[in-house]
Amino acid sequence: CTLYGLGTETNARKAVSLFLECARIDVNTDDLPFYVEGGWKPFQRQAYSAVINIYSQGICMPKDERKAFYYRKLICDMGIGTSQDYINLAACYQRGIGVDKDLAEGFKYLKKAADMNNNVATDLVADCLCHGIGVAKNSEEAQKYNLRGIAIVQDNPWEMG
Repeated sequence: CTLYGLGTETNARKAVSLFLECARIDVNTDDLPFYVEGGWKPFQRQAYSAVINIYSQGICMPKDERKAFYYRKLICDMGIGTSQDYINLAACYQRGIGVDKDLAEGFKYLKKAADMNNNVATDLVADCLCHGIGVAKNSEEAQKYNLRGIAIVQDNPWEMG
């Protein structure tokens, strides 16, 4: 509501502050009077993701790719990122969005997404290995990742990433 001025004055900076306050709260879900599946971490991730979207898209304030990158990296380093978060972080490193371009670091995060059984990430890792992008060329490893990506899709064709 604060971000878009719904029932209150629009204030993007205050909205970011509120999202960050929510993300930093450490809630023991066992103490809540209702069941929260997966604990508090998904809520933390959502709050950080809102901040990332505000900064990366310039919602109600100027874009700031460096801040968006900072929070992308934070959720991945905290271990609360999804495989897509790792792919997005890898893209920042590979394209130099909000951070200096670093293909090796980008490959590292793509590999983490692939380790989470994301078939898009396995294909991207295979491409990197095949062409030597951020890692030494290795056609045998590339083939393993290609086969792994196919297996992921065959195991669950409705969840392709």
